[in-house]
Amino acid sequence: MYSPTYNEGFTNHLPMVITSMERLGFTRERMNEVIEIYSTRLEQAEATEYGRRYIELREKMSNVDISEYLSDKLSTIPSALFHHFIRLYFSIGDKELEKSALAYFELAKHDFIVDFDETSNITEHIEKLIKRRIVSPVNFLSGSSMDKYRAIRNSSLKEYLKVPNYVDIKEMTNLFLDMFSRTKDFYILHVITGFQAILGLKDYLDVNEAVKEYYKHAQIFIILGDTFGPRLPKAKHELEYYIKKAPSLEDAHDIKLLYSLTELKKVTDSPLIEDIAEYIIKG
Repeated sequence: MYSPTYNEGFTNHLPMVITSMERLGFTRERMNEVIEIYSTRLEQAEATEYGRRYIELREKMSNVDISEYLSDKLSTIPSALFHHFIRLYFSIGDKELEKSALAYFELAKHDFIVDFDETSNITEHIEKLIKRRIVSPVNFLSGSSMDKYRAIRNSSLKEYLKVPNYVDIKEMTNLFLDMFSRTKDFYILHVITGFQAILGLKDYLDVNEAVKEYYKHAQIFIILGDTFGPRLPKAKHELEYYIKKAPSLEDAHDIKLLYSLTELKKVTDSPLIEDIAEYIIKG
């Protein structure tokens, strides 16, 4: 059994990638090739204290009601760059995977209580926030994702952070896609995959409340970087074309992002879906 993390904190994406590959139509042979390559970086759970705690917790998660478990967990959303919610989403429907995902969730979660002023237009708000970020250098003392998150939250930018007073899932989806198109940023990639996971857990949580809470933290990850350029070129094909090309992918993040795009296509008709899919496939 592999540990849910490796190399002192990086998230093990293998369970999420396996499900993504299955849903994207990878052959078993190709899946095994990707699994073999990715597994070389992983650690056996028994080999680390963290992994041993994971094994112990996993055995306690057999009869957990996921809806009940998540009822007070929205404040943990940004933990581990959304990965505890992402892994849980990919586990739904398989009791063994659910046990593993819940054990990781329990280890990864931390409360992030924030209270921001409201905005009635997230698209306008993000543009203003980006302009402020470009002229407001932030001193990151660590390369850790969560340390960077805290640095932004504790910087002069905190007074520009907002929470929406409404829910428009399509608008928020388009906004996150646009941010990635303009940055190709690693953190915004996770904003997209995390958001899709939250939407995918709609049967287990209050989606409206979850989406508002998600935005509070997503905006911070969006401005970890300060380089916003032109959008990606327009795609030449429909999404189905890029899905058929999916087995050519090897990178875990690329596979997971492409799968998220196929799900977000159900939420929005934005051509940014295809633009990003083409970017992924072209590498």
